[in-house]
Amino acid sequence: MRVVENPYYPGMTIIEGVDRIDFHCKRCGGCCRYRGDITLFPQDIPRIAKHLGLKSGDDFLQNYAEKVFIKGKPTFYKYVIKAKSDNLKTCILYDEEKKACKIHEAKPPACFFFPFVTNDYRKIDSECVIEDAPCIQESDLGKGKKLIEYVKANPLYEEEFDIRMRFERLFVELKVKQFSHMNKALYSAISKRLFEGYSITDGKKEVEERLNDAEEWAIFI
Repeated sequence: MRVVENPYYPGMTIIEGVDRIDFHCKRCGGCCRYRGDITLFPQDIPRIAKHLGLKSGDDFLQNYAEKVFIKGKPTFYKYVIKAKSDNLKTCILYDEEKKACKIHEAKPPACFFFPFVTNDYRKIDSECVIEDAPCIQESDLGKGKKLIEYVKANPLYEEEFDIRMRFERLFVELKVKQFSHMNKALYSAISKRLFEGYSITDGKKEVEERLNDAEEWAIFI
C-alpha cells in the first residue's frame, strides 16, 4: 500500500495497492469538496432531473451542470456537475445544513462508488485505487468489498452497467479520433444526441437508442 499523487488531479492523492475497503459514510462532506469534475453518463441526466422535480433533462444541465470540451477542442464534449464558487469548490448538489447529497438516491456512479477511483469503468475489477480522503482510515483498508461488489449490490447501477461500458468505449474511441479528424459538426451532433433533449420519463430504452445512434455516427468520423 502506498500514497501517491493522483495523475488526473494534481494536488490530490490516491492510495494504491488496496483492492477492497470496509467503508461507511461519516457524513463529513469531504468527498463533495474540490469538485466540478463529476462526469455525467447519459442515463444519469433524466434520472437526476426527475429526482430533483425538474421538467426535463435540459433543465438539469442548464442549472446544475456545465459543458466540458474534451482536450479543450470545440468538438466532442461531455457534462460534469457544477461546483459552487466557494473556496472549497463544494459540489452544487451538496446540502450544507443537512450534510447530505441532494440527489443521494440518484447520484452518478463516481459518487456512489466513492472512495474507489477509476477513470475506466471497463477495468473496475482490476485497476481501481482508493481516494486518499480524510474520512478514510487505515483500519478500513484491505477488507470489506471490491468495487465490482458495490456494483452488483445495487440494482440501479448493475442494470445500467452495460450502457456505461459502451459509453466508455465510445468515449475513448472519440478522444483518439479527435487527434486526426476534425469533423466538428458530427462530433457536436454525437454529443448533443448523447446528453441533451431528455424527458424525465426517459429510461434505459431511450438511452440505448441514443447510444446506438452515436455509435453508428462515430463510424463516419
